[in-house]
Amino acid sequence: MEKPEAEHHPIDRGWAWVVLFACFLEQLLLIGSHASFGILFNEFTVAFNSSATSISIALSVQTVVLSLASLIILSVGSQWLSNRTFVMMGAVSAFAAYIFNAFLPGISYLILSQGILFGFTHACVQGPSLVILGRYFKKYRGLATTLANFGASTGVFIFPLVLRSLIDFYGLRGALIIQSGLLLNLLVAGSLFRPLSFYDKLPKKYLEEAEKGARVDGEQQEQLLQAIIGSTSGVYFALFPAVLADFVGLENLSGAMGLTMLTHGLALTIGNPILGSIRDSTGTFNGSFLYTGGCTFLSAAAMTIAHFYEKKRNKNLQNRHDIIEIVADEP
Repeated sequence: MEKPEAEHHPIDRGWAWVVLFACFLEQLLLIGSHASFGILFNEFTVAFNSSATSISIALSVQTVVLSLASLIILSVGSQWLSNRTFVMMGAVSAFAAYIFNAFLPGISYLILSQGILFGFTHACVQGPSLVILGRYFKKYRGLATTLANFGASTGVFIFPLVLRSLIDFYGLRGALIIQSGLLLNLLVAGSLFRPLSFYDKLPKKYLEEAEKGARVDGEQQEQLLQAIIGSTSGVYFALFPAVLADFVGLENLSGAMGLTMLTHGLALTIGNPILGSIRDSTGTFNGSFLYTGGCTFLSAAAMTIAHFYEKKRNKNLQNRHDIIEIVADEP
């Protein structure tokens, strides 16, 4: 059961939209960098004359670090440090990872930079940002999560093009140095993740004035946001945090997201070496794409089955509740 928020907390209004923008920026930078690694994959293969399998090992290490660190951060670490702190730590780690990538002495060191450091970045940024977004939105939670994840789609579209241009103009090392600077903007996003406890310390008069200044016509704002969503394509895992929050409640969201990312990461750990082996054995990425597409199809089928199962279970529980009420009302 979700805990009722205080009246002076800017839920679905005011600073919540700033947090939404910060999540959009965070998704754009993080997922964009992750998606554009395919270009770096080929560049590293040529620069170090290495096999696809050896680079895939670094990606597997990244997934393991992401999974384990997410579990620790979201279930235990969140009790000691704020989400804002973790995101800003991730920004520094991302900067260090890509600076290290720019000066790699050998391909084996990619395990440390891309595997450990960027895996830690992913864990520090992705989960905590989605958790705090879920706390700032209630009525528009699904809408806000979709818009935030649209940043991921934007990053997937833009970053490979930008990175390709940077490599053409400045070479691999120059492009990595510039990308490390871009990732420092995660510090900006993290600084905007103001914890809700912040509002408990403000004077009442200031809160009333801030609320009055930030008030907007909710109906027009909703229509505008819906128009933006309607003009864009679907977003991968857009509703994942919102659905998870509905299942387990906000008070259990951190722990549930950590366990989900751990399970998700274990599957990716196995998948990355398989993709690299398919590429090396066939000489093309066609088989890797078919493997990924098949897994995505199976995931969609499993999610559909889970939806109908949950719907049927809720209906059965409601029927039982109705029967109990009828029996209780009988003399």
